[in-house]
Amino acid sequence: MNDAAAAAGAWDAFLRRTPAGQFQQASGWARAKAVEGWAVCRRMRTAAGAVTGGFQLLWRDTRIGRVGYVSKGPVVAVAGGGAEAELLADLLAAVRACRLTALVVQPPDDQPHWGDLLAARGFAPNRITKVIDATLCVDLAGPPGAWEARLRPARRKEARQARTRGCAIREGGVGDAAEFFALMQLSCARQGAPPTPPTAAAFAALVAGFAAEGEARLAFATCAGETVAAGFTLRFGCRCTTFKIGWNGAHAAANPNVLITHDAMAAAAARGCTVFDFAGLERPLAEALLAGQPPTEAQLRHYDAAKLGFGGLPRLLPPAWIYFRQPWWRFAYRHAIARPWLAARLKELARGV
Repeated sequence: MNDAAAAAGAWDAFLRRTPAGQFQQASGWARAKAVEGWAVCRRMRTAAGAVTGGFQLLWRDTRIGRVGYVSKGPVVAVAGGGAEAELLADLLAAVRACRLTALVVQPPDDQPHWGDLLAARGFAPNRITKVIDATLCVDLAGPPGAWEARLRPARRKEARQARTRGCAIREGGVGDAAEFFALMQLSCARQGAPPTPPTAAAFAALVAGFAAEGEARLAFATCAGETVAAGFTLRFGCRCTTFKIGWNGAHAAANPNVLITHDAMAAAAARGCTVFDFAGLERPLAEALLAGQPPTEAQLRHYDAAKLGFGGLPRLLPPAWIYFRQPWWRFAYRHAIARPWLAARLKELARGV
């Protein structure tokens, strides 16, 4: 094993044992994003030979310059004690070393304290790139079957009906990535959204990036002998994230999508995961639910509404922040976001970055 591979392995091991560690900071994610043209810059802090903190920064050249992104980082083993300040100094040094025009940072889930620290180092609220800022999480902890008891009765019934109506689950592997991507494309087309990852090759790289550790799971739902739906989950540490789902629209009455999600939750609980993350929820819907307000009719028509029957609780995520290396860029950006029409223009310029 070369030095780079050893360093990546040490970093991944640190993330898996650290509560704030998430798969977006893992080396498997960097390898997958490399297919889309992203390069990686990773920095670690150590003490007594053990990793105590760090970050993984991905960057690529765009039409507005070289842009970097730290997703779910930086990560520290123990919050406080100056660790965050050291990592922020490392982060700004990396901005200069990589000659970035801009850097977007979204801290790890449940760590909003990073916001004040980033603001103090010249970061501003991100107003130009789309970042998931809310999600829905199911608690899988407890005795066997406890998570299932928290499902709405209708969901439990639909999962049972799926099997009695001829649906079954088969697991796949890296070689099935193209089949999954085709189903995902069909779902994205119905929702009017581009697929993410954008190509079959990029999705295959994502599966391969986490398959070696058994953290990637592809599952397909077959109905009457036809493969109609599929789900892709990533297990990292104690969290399982339902990253993507695909469906060709057939056999709706057999509830293949409910079966896919129910099966993924059961598999995650069996592997010792304590959190099942739906990887996103519309922020207004999350805020309404947290305030005890019923969803609106428009929200109930959104595809996110299908997630609500699985016993999860909404969670607001830390907002993203942006930093510009050049002072004049920082000055211009702060003035632009204060003017709605200029902020809208910036979003337009940043689209696809």
